[in-house]
Amino acid sequence: MFKLSLLDEIQKQLVANRKSKLAAMGKKLQKLDWQFVFTVSKSLGDSFNDSSWRFLKGEVLNRAIELASHHELSYVDRKGCDFLFNNDVRIEAKTQQRFFLKKSPHHTLKNEIQIKNTMSIEQNFERTFDFLLLVQTSPPYTAALTDWVTVEENGKRTDGQIKIERILEDDMFFITSEQGISKPIEIEQEYLLRQKIVETLDGWLSEIKNKYEDESLLQNELKKLLSEN
Repeated sequence: MFKLSLLDEIQKQLVANRKSKLAAMGKKLQKLDWQFVFTVSKSLGDSFNDSSWRFLKGEVLNRAIELASHHELSYVDRKGCDFLFNNDVRIEAKTQQRFFLKKSPHHTLKNEIQIKNTMSIEQNFERTFDFLLLVQTSPPYTAALTDWVTVEENGKRTDGQIKIERILEDDMFFITSEQGISKPIEIEQEYLLRQKIVETLDGWLSEIKNKYEDESLLQNELKKLLSEN
């Protein structure tokens, strides 16, 4: 009985220490200009929600997060780790339109968070980050943090991938309030970013095509001269 209660006390202390570290990290991330991050998200509009463009939306938002941190967060874009905080703490970020339940308690939605690591039956879930940052990119715009242990405890293998079954509100530190930010600042834009990217791609392709045609013409002329000789 004594041993059991001692183990319980040790377990409670471990959980308390974890929550303390989570809160300490979360408070540091509260210093970021989240209004700017969500203004960027709103400015992107719906044009990056198509499956073929979604990866680029994450790229833009991660760069916005780095900028909003005054570069205390370094965007490193490693496998299983997006940021380093002060070149030390590893943070993986997930950006998605909807992560959290609308009504309290604000748990995450079931099976909506995909961790990209894959594993066979024999392998363990490889630890590549210390904290997981969840950024909800539609109203109410919300950011929350959880730790590696919570991710590991709630991870579920599905077809070679790992999805988080659910994270309870008590296991997260909400960087914004649980209710989030409903109205970011609206920025007037002459062109949407997707339009600018498409125009840049079209310009690059035209340049390559013109050079290709010039080179092809030159090679054909050279072949013609050689054949005549």
